[in-house]
Amino acid sequence: MGSRVHHFTKEQTQDSDFYCLSGESVKVQMMYRKSRFYLAYLAELDCMAIKLPFRRSDSPGEWSMLILLLHETAGLSKLLSKLRAPGQLASAMGCKLHKEKAHLYPPKFKVADV
Repeated sequence: MGSRVHHFTKEQTQDSDFYCLSGESVKVQMMYRKSRFYLAYLAELDCMAIKLPFRRSDSPGEWSMLILLLHETAGLSKLLSKLRAPGQLASAMGCKLHKEKAHLYPPKFKVADV
């Protein structure tokens, strides 16, 4: 089972709009965290990348999730198309990140072993 290095509290989780691939919005629980995250603007993908680190209780190493935040509510199809181009996914994953204070509102999720 994984545990987040940047913890999200139940008290700051609230219902908010989440935009689907179709462009429609649905209400989902969104977590909140204001912290210093490693992030970068990826101009070629027109999105922000934020690194969310994790620690696993059964492993000495650290894992991380790279979250890509779109500027457009209906931009997911365009982003997915760009990521399919040769080298784009590797470029996004290897981008140079800098530490900066940010407000992060991800949909509620749980990391677990499969």
